[in-house]
Amino acid sequence: MRRTAIILQLALLGCFMQTTAHAQSTPPPSSQKRVFGVVYNPSEHDPSVKRVLDSYLALVKSTYNWDSVYIQAGSRTSPATLRSQIKKAWVEDKIDGVFLVGRQPMIKISVARGLDKTLCPEYYTDLDARFEDQNQDGILDRYYPWENGDTKIHEVWLARLMPDGVTRHGLSPDGQLTSYFAKLSNFIRSGANRSGRTVITSSRDWQNRSGVASEMQKTFGKVPEAIAARISTTPPTTSEPKNESTPGKFWKALAIPSDFTYLSVHGEAHAWHCDEPLNGGNVVGTSFGRAFHNVDQFRINATVLVSMSCHYLGIDGRRDFIAASALLHPANRCFLTIGSARSIGMDNEPLMVRELRTGQPVDAWLRYYNEVSSESYMKRWLGSRNVWEQEKDAFVWAYYWYGAPFGPFEVGLGKGGSQ
Repeated sequence: MRRTAIILQLALLGCFMQTTAHAQSTPPPSSQKRVFGVVYNPSEHDPSVKRVLDSYLALVKSTYNWDSVYIQAGSRTSPATLRSQIKKAWVEDKIDGVFLVGRQPMIKISVARGLDKTLCPEYYTDLDARFEDQNQDGILDRYYPWENGDTKIHEVWLARLMPDGVTRHGLSPDGQLTSYFAKLSNFIRSGANRSGRTVITSSRDWQNRSGVASEMQKTFGKVPEAIAARISTTPPTTSEPKNESTPGKFWKALAIPSDFTYLSVHGEAHAWHCDEPLNGGNVVGTSFGRAFHNVDQFRINATVLVSMSCHYLGIDGRRDFIAASALLHPANRCFLTIGSARSIGMDNEPLMVRELRTGQPVDAWLRYYNEVSSESYMKRWLGSRNVWEQEKDAFVWAYYWYGAPFGPFEVGLGKGGSQ
């Protein structure tokens, strides 16, 4: 009997060890802490930035159950070195995403058969893909996401926050970061922050807004308010004429306090009604040779602002752009903006809003990004435009989150914090 009992105990121990090993090889459930990387170089910033950043990360840990690890890099780090550091943290620390704070390096890729060059966030999210810089000019020429039969293209999500390069709104670049994190932490801690409103607005580009509006209604529980010229139905329909908005209506839409605003607009300065100086307004950036004026006068009060307009997030470290002003102006209530370095693929935006209905927002985003980046989706999407063969090895969506990855969506969806 004693020998039998010992054998039984050993068998049970073996089962336990096998179960433990299996558990260690599977992703942790959402009730367990997960980890993301924070790319930051304290030597390039005032100590006050690190204090408010640490406070925000502690709040994320206690409120949303996400741990963080620092990855030290900065403006002098090469993109290749930063990619290696992110990959190392992915392997060793099991990070699920990465948040770039400060003027971190980004790399560009030549797209559209070499006619355009855009930022390539995929360089930091698709960690096992092969990239090529064929002429060694510092700009990528080829991207091979599917050559190893990879079904999960992006291993990690990417968020980024870069201050304006000069003193603006009365704040230095470090002051902009300090103000942003302090404001966001207070927003998460305080109660009753949901506005209960969502907005869909347009200036010139009306593509697919009826599909987005329908998904917004299902995700947020109410019909979005439609702000633009001569909108006669809510949600708007594709049969309505493509009218331009007026500056008053466009700026009013951005100023509405909302949990989520979807902005369908081209990237030219005149589409944003920012093509002419007004009262000595500041120039923020350029697109297609037209300067953006007066953007500091926008009151952007959407907790989350989505805009896939071209060059909206084309921030390369030398040029400040409209997204920075949305988040970093101290009077604004905007904490996260989602966009692209190019305006392409607006027809898949309803899918993005739909994914937000399940799970944590960063997980929903990664599911969405992997779906639209899959070979089957891209073959169908590029094939419908007759450019599959020409662009399959150099195509990027160039999507990423600009702003802190935790807090804005959770509060707006009522899924976290004090809600």
